[in-house]
Amino acid sequence: DPYYFDLISLAQHEAMERDLTKNPPMVFTEQQPVDQGEGEPQRFDAVLVKRDPFITNDKLVAEHGRRVGSMILNRLQETFSNSAAAIPKIEPN
Repeated sequence: DPYYFDLISLAQHEAMERDLTKNPPMVFTEQQPVDQGEGEPQRFDAVLVKRDPFITNDKLVAEHGRRVGSMILNRLQETFSNSAAAIPKIEPN
């Protein structure tokens, strides 16, 4: 159901916006999944994350947008580069 996808997407982006704009820490602990294999319960390990010191809090939202946009564009290029639906190459002026 596309409405469900829209709702989940909105909720995720609202949570990210909140976390990126409320003075986020430079060093934090993140729970990262560990591959357990089929049929095994999911396990997470705590990993210490240190943000790039050049990406200050006021630059986080823009940096997030840049990285997400770049990942989407790269995936589209990987998928469609050899097809009629390829993204045209535009040279900067």
